[in-house]
Amino acid sequence: MKRILSTIFILLLSFQMVQGQVIEPQPEKTQQNLQDMYIKKHRTNKIAGWVCLGAGVGMIIGGASTAMNHLFSDGNEGSGLILAGVGFSLVSIPLFDSARSNKRKAKISLQGEITDIGNLTFQNHKQIAISLTIPF
Repeated sequence: MKRILSTIFILLLSFQMVQGQVIEPQPEKTQQNLQDMYIKKHRTNKIAGWVCLGAGVGMIIGGASTAMNHLFSDGNEGSGLILAGVGFSLVSIPLFDSARSNKRKAKISLQGEITDIGNLTFQNHKQIAISLTIPF
């Protein structure tokens, strides 16, 4: 009994010392702030894509030149560098795709469109969705 009471007492005291996480209020995102954020993401992804593509092409060229220098030897020097270059070049594809997507989102963020569906009017609504629920 004493052990249970002492455990409850320790738990009550420890809960008083614990402080919860404070969530800071987020500033409202205006259309201009959204566009600036997406443009920044677009530039960052585009630069990273070009860096990966350039590094990949450089590795492929370096590996090919190494392989050409050692063409008549028994080793296969340069093949690892060529494979790494192909990998870097392939990594640039999703980066360019993400940059294109962020550019499109930046363009859409400044458009304040009015959408009419029947008698309902939606102002500044980016997407209209209709859902169908089938209960089982």
